[in-house]
Amino acid sequence: MNYDATGGLTIGGCSAFKVTFRHAIKFGIGSRVYIKAKAKKGKLESIVLKKVNRVFPDSPTCMGILNEVNYIDTFNRVWMIDELVWQTEAVDLATLYWEKYMVAAQALANCNRPKLGKCESSDTPTLYPNRKC
Repeated sequence: MNYDATGGLTIGGCSAFKVTFRHAIKFGIGSRVYIKAKAKKGKLESIVLKKVNRVFPDSPTCMGILNEVNYIDTFNRVWMIDELVWQTEAVDLATLYWEKYMVAAQALANCNRPKLGKCESSDTPTLYPNRKC
């Protein structure tokens, strides 16, 4: 898993300074990523990220203040980190879906359907061959 780091420190003059905290992000600006929910349903839809935002929780946790990152794509949709995946993971999820789909379709095609039979007392066909009329 690749992470990009952003941030830095700018100091100028006697007392002017600016601190930017460094944080790791999974996807960088301009990355082509895929929507995880659609990949789980067998469809590959890619998006391109144009902005990364840090989101802070309302209150600190026992582990301190945990920051989260959300991403904005070129259509101005907002995505959380767990909603996006790289291409390799998206292809794996879509392949898994279609393999399960093909197994289910094969089982349905090989299903034992009831055959037409005749009642013992009449010549009327029925869907249940072993049933007595």
